[in-house]
Amino acid sequence: MTRLARFAFVLGLFAAPGLGTRAAYADPPVQVRVDVRLPVPFIPVPLPPPPPRRHHHEAIAPEPPRPGPSEWSEPEPEPAPQPRGAEYFVPPDRVPGPGLCRIWFDDLPPDRQPPSMSCERAHHVARRSGGRVIWAESDRARQDGRVASARYGRVDFSGVPPDRLPPPGTCRVWLDGVPPDRQPPPGSCEHAEREARRTGGRVLYMPAP
Repeated sequence: MTRLARFAFVLGLFAAPGLGTRAAYADPPVQVRVDVRLPVPFIPVPLPPPPPRRHHHEAIAPEPPRPGPSEWSEPEPEPAPQPRGAEYFVPPDRVPGPGLCRIWFDDLPPDRQPPSMSCERAHHVARRSGGRVIWAESDRARQDGRVASARYGRVDFSGVPPDRLPPPGTCRVWLDGVPPDRQPPPGSCEHAEREARRTGGRVLYMPAP
């Protein structure tokens, strides 16, 4: 090959597309990866409050015992409307004052009757222990002794001398056939109830305001 033909061959290599220096030093193709992710909405979830922290030196106090029911316990009286009672007569000086009532026992003399008290309490106690509740419906009751009354049952005081009745707010066991000076002394109503079950006596109760 002549020198001229060799020069033409080399020149043709540089002129050909994709060959020569340009083809040898061209940058390789770059691959670009696009990561497309959709946003996830954030929904807050309410959490329960944490329990109170208790230190190791704190002791848990036990729950106090609840009192059991008692027949002679004195709970707060329930407010109750005064019923319109039947007409009854008492000595005018024994009529309860304005806004007050009185428990009246038919078998006892006027000077041995329980003292006056609130009408709510009088009706509450009489429902449980018997007796008659009296109150004045007008000022004329203090002149003629005419009062209104509601009877809740008779209480048996037969054979009991008036001076042997228990003081207001207490009870007494009364044994039939036993002389008055040999009767058990007055005391709490719970104790009297236990003694009555043991001896078979009657429980006498005198209400207090």
